[in-house]
Amino acid sequence: MEEFKVSVELGMSQVRLGVLDEFAMMILFGNYHSQFLTKDVKNNPSQIKDGKGNILYPAYFMTHLQVPIQKTLNRYQLWDRMELQVDCKRYGDTILESKYQAQSALDTEKFPITMNANSLFILDPAIYRSHKKQVSVPDAKTISEMEKLAMPPESIRDAAQIRTKEFADASAMNIVAPVFKYRLESGRDTDPGHPLVFAKMPDIMAMGERELLRYFTQHRISEEVLDCVCLLERKTFYYANAFAGSELSLFSKCFVEPLQKSLWPENPRFNYLCRIVFQTEMYDAGELLAISRAEKVIVCEMKDQMLMQDIKRLFIR
Repeated sequence: MEEFKVSVELGMSQVRLGVLDEFAMMILFGNYHSQFLTKDVKNNPSQIKDGKGNILYPAYFMTHLQVPIQKTLNRYQLWDRMELQVDCKRYGDTILESKYQAQSALDTEKFPITMNANSLFILDPAIYRSHKKQVSVPDAKTISEMEKLAMPPESIRDAAQIRTKEFADASAMNIVAPVFKYRLESGRDTDPGHPLVFAKMPDIMAMGERELLRYFTQHRISEEVLDCVCLLERKTFYYANAFAGSELSLFSKCFVEPLQKSLWPENPRFNYLCRIVFQTEMYDAGELLAISRAEKVIVCEMKDQMLMQDIKRLFIR
């Protein structure tokens, strides 16, 4: 099976009037992942069925997004053109392993954004109103043929370990925020009748992480400083889902590590000041929906001396 490649212009539907963000990037990957699954059959991705005629949905249970320091998400702007690549393999009847790559179509030096992911075919939760994943085997006539994996994905084991023990460096996270409450609204967070799309969970987690930085700095942090916090990596495990009306509880913690040297010494234009590593857990009425580990960096241009001084005052103590 050949990789699925496509060229995409970043329009207002992806970045509005601004820049690329984590949510938009993950939605782009997810969109072309769905198209990959049915590119060799007559039906579309919303018509994948099991042997009983039930509509199925390829639900992620792990995503691992990685962004190169040389070109962070916010350096992709409206009308930029990106080249996307998707490859998907299958383990057994119901598990998928996917790899994604995206980069500027114009850059001579290639610094791709990548994502590895695993998903399961489940009964469509929008139809069956299920918060939990109900696995089912797709009818071979409704999905494209895929290369088979000989071994199960490691994320199956990792999902159980993280749920039990947290991420390995969580014990070093000594900055803890009060619980962040977020009520899901239909039309804003979910489509009518549908649960959260996978990318919305990290998006809401990012809101909680911004609140943690406000708390840590005793609300002395400006939006300009918060906009200097750039994502380098996020790994998320998804266990259940939620519908509009639910009030989510997010528990975030982190550690801040001042950087002694530049993360990109070949480019003196940028100053990399701090590395911040977060763990965020998301709950709905006591049920764990997802848990993620995010690594971010605070970076600003060398010419922004006052902004750099503010960052140092708040984070380098």
